[in-house]
Amino acid sequence: MIASNIAPLKEAQALLSRQAFYDELTGLPNRRFFQENLISAISRSTRHGEGLALIYIDIDQFKLVNDTYGHDAGDAFLTQVAQRLRSHVREVDLIARMGGDEFTIILEAVKRDTDVVGVCQKLIEALKPVIKVGQYELFARCSIGISRFPQDASDEVSLLRCADLAMYKAKQSGRNRVCFYSLAMDAANRQRAEIERGMNLGLAKGGFYTVFQPIVCINSDRLVAVEALMRWRCPDGSMIGPDVFIPIAEESGLIHALGESILRDAVRLVRRWEKQSIESIRVNVNVSSVQLQKKFSAVLARVIEEERITPSRISVEITESAIMENFDACVAELHKIRSVGVSVALDDFGTGYSSLSYLRNLPISALKMDRSFVRDVHENSRDQAIFRAVLTMASELGIDVVAEGVEHYQHVSVLSGLGCRLMQGYFFSPALPVGGAPDGNIKAEWADQMTKAMKHEYLDD
Repeated sequence: MIASNIAPLKEAQALLSRQAFYDELTGLPNRRFFQENLISAISRSTRHGEGLALIYIDIDQFKLVNDTYGHDAGDAFLTQVAQRLRSHVREVDLIARMGGDEFTIILEAVKRDTDVVGVCQKLIEALKPVIKVGQYELFARCSIGISRFPQDASDEVSLLRCADLAMYKAKQSGRNRVCFYSLAMDAANRQRAEIERGMNLGLAKGGFYTVFQPIVCINSDRLVAVEALMRWRCPDGSMIGPDVFIPIAEESGLIHALGESILRDAVRLVRRWEKQSIESIRVNVNVSSVQLQKKFSAVLARVIEEERITPSRISVEITESAIMENFDACVAELHKIRSVGVSVALDDFGTGYSSLSYLRNLPISALKMDRSFVRDVHENSRDQAIFRAVLTMASELGIDVVAEGVEHYQHVSVLSGLGCRLMQGYFFSPALPVGGAPDGNIKAEWADQMTKAMKHEYLDD
């Protein structure tokens, strides 16, 4: 009688224990189980004088799976990822799900770094085959960070932090790769944290401002558009370039606030132009893939409606590589942007890895040739051949081509000879703040238009 009463209690205790130490979705040990076992593993390594490696795995772009296909599909996807990871490590190696799309593995009795790299490469290869979730065929890629005991850290908290920093570095370096922890990562992490803190202050106190660079039609000598670009001036007067702060803004989520700020500046500029009957000129606004993932089309429609402007006066620029991060989802969002009445330009064309066949599926009205093709175009026949081919293809598709990075007259001469009529770069003007004007020595109709468009009076309500 007593035994029969104890049995259900033992079952309940076992269930509670499993819930406390195992992840319900994947069946893997959870963070709590991992932390307790990492402490024990460090003690064993110390006792036996052996090395230990902590592998920190983050699934690249997993958020896109959830956002595109739903959380049920995301859960099914993670379950299959966990199974593949588990099947490619030894039975004695502890693999745990830390939460979300993050996993850790403890490798004990490690003798050489190359052995750890070999394990990581096997894990990367294991994730390469297609993962079928219902009707969808998905792909998993991962960034892996590695920390070592006792070289990198002597306690479990520091060891985990070091592995996390290494994983973050792997993501920064292009994802789907392996990175060992180094001391330099601590300094880089502190710098990143300081920049993020400064960005928050800059947003609150007006440290960010918008400048505009002209896009000129050589054939008509007219200003056809300006590209809105964000600049950041720190309280001490120093400038931090967008190549530094934009990636951090994307990773931290601040890109959404920055993006809406520059969009509002662009839209308000158009609204004030329309009040002053300054016609035809568009404002191009850069948008990142991170913004597209958060339904940027809805933000765009709302801002345009609030400011009451003609949507066609705005154009969105998105880089080729950003579109290819999640082609189907990005294209769907770009179609929504077009439905608002806003045009789309493919920026930095030629630097990504898309096939030209994709162009017919993109709702774009312009290609912006990357400056790397312009730099030597006046003396490089291959660059000229590329430009000629792109111009021919774009003409057949009804797409404009803009040459970026035009810096001297030789560029203008060769490009116009090839049939390129739209150009942008320092030969014409650097990006100008409101109130700025092109070089006074430039005698051209576009320069007069730019001067008029940037006048302070046109920014007064």
